Amino acid sequence: MKNKFYCVHAHFDVPFREDPWTEECGEEPGRLFRDCIGPNTAAALLDWPGSMAGVRNNFESLSFDFSPALLEWLERREPRAYAGLLEADRLSRARNGGHGSALASPCPSLILPLASEADKRAAIRWGLLDFERRFGRPAEGLWLPENAADEETLAAAAEAGVRFTLLSSAQAARVRRAGSRSEEEWAEAAPRTLAPTRPYLWRSQSRPALSLAVFCYRADLSPERLLGALPLTLSTVRDRARECSPDARPSAGTPPEQARERILESGERFANRLVDSLTANDAAELAHAALDGDWFGLRQPHGEWALAVALELLSRDAPARSVNYGRFLDLFPPPQEVELRRLSSRSCPHGVGRWSTDCGCGPEARWRAPLREALHWLSAEADRRFEGLGRKVFVSPAAAREDYGPLIRLPGPAAPFQAFLDLHAKRHPTPGEARLALRLCEMERWRLTMLARWGWEGSLLTDPGPVSALLAAARTMDLMALVEDDGALGSAVPRGGPAASEALRQGLLSRLARVPAAGTPYTDAAEAFVRLVQPSRLELRRGAAHYAVADHLRDLGLLDEDAGAGPARTLDFRSAALCRRGFASRRRERSLSVSRFSLRSLRTCESLDGCAAVLHCGGTDLRCWILPGADRARCEEIAAALDEALLRASAAAPEPGAAALDEALDRIFGRDHFTLDALFPAARRAAARRLLPRGDSRKRRALEEWDAFIARLRTAPAEVPSGELARLLAENAELGTVVDALPGAEVLRRHLRALAAALERAPEPARLSGLVSLLETAAGAGLHVDLWELRALGWRLASERTLAPLPREALSRLARLLGLPEPVLPPEAAAGTQEPELEEA
Repeated sequence: MKNKFYCVHAHFDVPFREDPWTEECGEEPGRLFRDCIGPNTAAALLDWPGSMAGVRNNFESLSFDFSPALLEWLERREPRAYAGLLEADRLSRARNGGHGSALASPCPSLILPLASEADKRAAIRWGLLDFERRFGRPAEGLWLPENAADEETLAAAAEAGVRFTLLSSAQAARVRRAGSRSEEEWAEAAPRTLAPTRPYLWRSQSRPALSLAVFCYRADLSPERLLGALPLTLSTVRDRARECSPDARPSAGTPPEQARERILESGERFANRLVDSLTANDAAELAHAALDGDWFGLRQPHGEWALAVALELLSRDAPARSVNYGRFLDLFPPPQEVELRRLSSRSCPHGVGRWSTDCGCGPEARWRAPLREALHWLSAEADRRFEGLGRKVFVSPAAAREDYGPLIRLPGPAAPFQAFLDLHAKRHPTPGEARLALRLCEMERWRLTMLARWGWEGSLLTDPGPVSALLAAARTMDLMALVEDDGALGSAVPRGGPAASEALRQGLLSRLARVPAAGTPYTDAAEAFVRLVQPSRLELRRGAAHYAVADHLRDLGLLDEDAGAGPARTLDFRSAALCRRGFASRRRERSLSVSRFSLRSLRTCESLDGCAAVLHCGGTDLRCWILPGADRARCEEIAAALDEALLRASAAAPEPGAAALDEALDRIFGRDHFTLDALFPAARRAAARRLLPRGDSRKRRALEEWDAFIARLRTAPAEVPSGELARLLAENAELGTVVDALPGAEVLRRHLRALAAALERAPEPARLSGLVSLLETAAGAGLHVDLWELRALGWRLASERTLAPLPREALSRLARLLGLPEPVLPPEAAAGTQEPELEEA
């Protein structure tokens, strides 16, 4: 058979619920990386006896798309994996006549048929510009969120230069021969008339010059049907640990022999089912599937192993050749035209009701329609301000909005934003006009974000999705107030002032009051907004308090450097310590610090200078005062006064001394103060683990020794003995501490990766011995380690015979730990060893 091809597309996204003020996100991206993206860059490839036959980077054989937000997270947090994705696309271009396998995705992830025409254009353009910046080429294909499509959406994509998209076969309404103008030729889309093995031409009915190709994938090729039932080897103990702590991480480990057989069977089933649609002739056909990538490792443990087997079998034995969509379209243009259903998506039989109404998909969600109505009202109000004020500073507000997208994923807009202004400003702007332009664009960014599809996931109004939409709405309102009260345009534009901001707030609350909140502690969405969302808003005073408290706790050794770093992309904090003292009072250690600070928002150019004081009275009893506007002289005066008050307090009797210090602080700063809650969420969790009661004296002592060990590991990693690590891990585990949740466990994981990288650079017996000892210790204590990364490294070293001069016994121990078959190791290392039986590490 000639002209037979196959392609597997994997879509990667995650509920990206950023804090709108700090732009920090939750654990979802990290979990997706650890359990799915990372393992797919180095998936173990099994042979038919079930032993490891190699390591495969699945992305090099896939067509794939990632949301811009997820790519930005990978770029910051996992640069090696991010670089691997760019390299996979580069390699695919070399194999496919210049056509890359990566597809773009809109930014933010809107259900596009529910968006206005301008918002469709903006989201598509933001995604395309972000893609081009990252991959160094224009995107040919565009993944539509949930494959939701309508006439206007596809027309906007085609107008932006998109060449093709992927849709479910169920979204096609009728087909006819390409180039035909006859209405009689239309045939209803059905299995006999719609062939998912060929591309179709879609043409806009209102603007016939706009067209693109549509690849209709088979709806029956779902991951569940392709993979079947794989072995679930996640331990219930680790699952409970992850529920207890965001830092506790389960491990899929290495599956036992019988589980490996099922992985092989799943991989074979996947390959066979993919190509079973090909016919035994020479007609051009493409067997393809479009799947959610998180099935391969996250939702289905060891799914990446089954995928590796499938891709290997396809490349070796399939009666077809690997290709990507762009290359196939070049070789075989669409022979037929397709017309789509008016409103359709891949996961809602009611069109797009799952994101706009209580359509019946999943649990009852009567809050969707009125919440969308309220947020659309706020969106229109923000748009009106953007168009009105934008015309004063931009040549074209719409063009400026569409070009702002790439800047939101950069760490602060300084240099790129100046180039943006050079392109879009009406004239060379004053500093005030530049500030207003930035605030207007940020307002539009969060206006779009509050309409993203994640806001409509879930059954209750207080689920993370709807709450993230309300948080983005609160941020949008903050920015609307800023632009209305900016004053950069002088008397030409009257300021709105507090009255206008309050009227806007009441307008939103009156509409949120119509949103039911059944099943929650709130009567309606308005109450949820006031009690749940508004307290989460970040004003600069709270930002300054975060940094002051974090600095204080770090100086006491109670907070890791990483935990209190703060959002460097959005806030620039600088401080100078003026006073730091500790003293004993009421049988507790108390400490006071005073500092002068300067805080600036990189997103809105707001700034705050002043004086901060932090008083820690042991445990979680901590208070922080902020005095805005205090200049250098005033800050030094405050520091001197408090230093004197502290010395008097330490010399006096405990009770009167402490009360006198408290009075001095209240007199200078006022009674309004922050507590430990001023810390941003990640830092607050880390601080709480150190400050909350730690059980009995044995448990406290064990945790204190662990803290000291991690501190030494940070500063002098070469001097840390594995024997001490083994003792500390075993002792904490024996006392009931979940070892994955120990403070600084991530530092140990990074140390292991650093040891592995050092061994790869210079294979020396001492380095091998140190790595093996630490791995054995971690495995014995139940500390999760990402074996996929180390396994890939071990395979490369062994395959290249780099390990040949190293001790045989240590190499055998490494093979057992990583699940490597010892025959792949040098013969002198493998002699006399047995196939390892590994538990989870």
